Amino acid sequence: MQDASHFLYGRFMEDPLKLALQIAIRALARRDRSSAELQDYLVQKEVLKEHAAATVQRVQTMGYVNDEKLRQGLARSTASSRRGPGHLWAKLTKRGIPTSRQDAAKLYADALGTESSSGETEKEIIEREGERMWVSVSRRETDVRKARQKVAARLIRRGFSQSLVFDVCARYGR
Repeated sequence: MQDASHFLYGRFMEDPLKLALQIAIRALARRDRSSAELQDYLVQKEVLKEHAAATVQRVQTMGYVNDEKLRQGLARSTASSRRGPGHLWAKLTKRGIPTSRQDAAKLYADALGTESSSGETEKEIIEREGERMWVSVSRRETDVRKARQKVAARLIRRGFSQSLVFDVCARYGR
């Protein structure tokens, strides 16, 4: 008895690299993937690891997979949704694009259009975002302490550094 892949991809069975390339192109037609995601996807589709690695190299040279372009796109989408550098770092890590938290913060700051300089940039972003949130929350909340807590919680949920958030929020309502 032959396996199902023979019937699905019958004419490509002689050339497993051609089969892997066809699977990769179909996967990339649906959405952008990092090189690590594509390799995992190919292995999941029962392509041998050696063939998956060769296929990823080939689609990279063809220009279909570009991890740096994907990093920039994820940074822009995260910045436009105002989710924060921690959220960007989590997305990049999940997609198999290695990056440090500091690099994610710089990338996020660049996507927002601010100068990038490690901790200072993140603090400036927190100040700007916190001020915007403070105006909104302080209109509805009469208790200053509760308003500060709400703003801090929102900023922390968006992935900003807890210590910087508390430093910035301590100034609100004084």
